[in-house]
Amino acid sequence: MSPTEFQNSQYLKNLRQNFLNGEYDDTCIGCKRSEDAGLQSIREHMVALYGDTATPDNIETELDYMELRTSNLCNFQCKMCNAQNSSLIAGSVTNISEDNFQTILKLAENLKHLTLTGGEPMLIKHYYELLDHLVSLDKSDLTLKIYTNASVYNPVFIEKILKFNTYLHLSIDAVGNTAENLRVGTNWKVVDENINKFLQLPLKVIFHTTITGPALEDIHSLAQYFFGISKKYPNCKFLAHTARSPVNMAVAQIPKNKRLATMDSIDRALNILTDPVFTQLRAQLISCKRVIGSAM
Repeated sequence: MSPTEFQNSQYLKNLRQNFLNGEYDDTCIGCKRSEDAGLQSIREHMVALYGDTATPDNIETELDYMELRTSNLCNFQCKMCNAQNSSLIAGSVTNISEDNFQTILKLAENLKHLTLTGGEPMLIKHYYELLDHLVSLDKSDLTLKIYTNASVYNPVFIEKILKFNTYLHLSIDAVGNTAENLRVGTNWKVVDENINKFLQLPLKVIFHTTITGPALEDIHSLAQYFFGISKKYPNCKFLAHTARSPVNMAVAQIPKNKRLATMDSIDRALNILTDPVFTQLRAQLISCKRVIGSAM
C-alpha cells in the first residue's frame, strides 16, 4: 500500500491502541523475546531515544517521525541481514515506486525526525533528492539520523547532511578479519579510514553494534578499538542491540566448543569498556554472557 494508506490503515490504528494499552502486538514478538531474555530490544532502544510520548490525545496528530528504506541497494552481504535490506543477498535491487516517493516528499514537509537506512543510504539516489527537498523547505532544525556501514564516503552526500542536526550511526560490529567475515564485502582498511573521516566532521557520531554469536568470539578486539576512539573523540556514543535472527547468528546458538573462549572474550571486553560512555554496550554484553552461561 502507499505511505498514506498505511498511515491510515486499520492495522496501524490497532497497533497504536495496543501500545497505549500496554499490550504487545503479535508483530512485536521479536522485541518481547529479547526483553524476556534480558537483552535490550529495538523497542526499548527507540523509547530511550525518543521517550514514551504517545497519549490518547496526540495519537492521531500529523506525522513528525519517519524512517525510510526506499531501496535495498547495498554493497554488503552481511550474514545477519536479509534480502529485504541487501540487494546482494536478494540478487536484485528493489526500489520504492516513484508515486510513493512523491508522497513521501509531501509527508516530509512536517517532519521533526528523519531516519535514513537501507541498503546503504549513501548509495540510494532517492535520499539525495529528499535531502535537497528538505533543504529547499528550510528544515535545518530537523533531526536526521543516517545508518551507514561506513564503506562509502561521498562528499556530495556529506555536504547535504551537514545542513541538518545530524546523527551518523556507524554500523560497526567487529574489526579486521572478523568484520570482513561477518559483513561480506567489507574492506576493513577502507572502513577504518572512512570512520576517521566521519569523526572529524561537525556532527554527532554514534557507533551502533549488532551483537551476534560470531562477533562475540572477538568482541575484545572491538572493545579495544572503541576504547581508542573514545579517548580521542570523547563525544562519541556507543550503542548495541543483540540479533535474534537468523538463528545461526543468535547468541544462544554459539557452538559448545566455542562458548568458553567467547565468555573469555566478553570478560576481556568488559575489562576494557569501563568508562560510563559504554554503559549500554556493557549491559548488552553482560546479558549475552548470561545467555551463554545458561546454555552451558
